[in-house]
Amino acid sequence: MNYLNALENVNLETVENLLKENAQIREKLDLQESKTLRLKREIEILTSRLHVLEDEIDTYEQETSDLRQQIRQQRLNSPHIQ
Repeated sequence: MNYLNALENVNLETVENLLKENAQIREKLDLQESKTLRLKREIEILTSRLHVLEDEIDTYEQETSDLRQQIRQQRLNSPHIQ
C-alpha cells in the first residue's frame, strides 16, 4: 500500500510539474504572439509608408520628365537659348 501511495504522489507531482511547465510555455507563447502581432503591424505601417514614398518618387519623376520636355521645347522654339 505504501508503494501505491508513493507512486500516486510521484504521479501527482509529475502532473503538477507538467501543468506548471505548460503554463510557462503558454505564457512564453502568448508573449511571442504579442511580439509577432506588433511586428506585423509595424511591417504594415512601413509597407504603407513605402507605397507613399514610391508614389512620391513616381510623381517627382513625372514632374522632372515634364520639366525636361518643357526645356527641350523652349530650346527648340528659341534657338538663341542654349
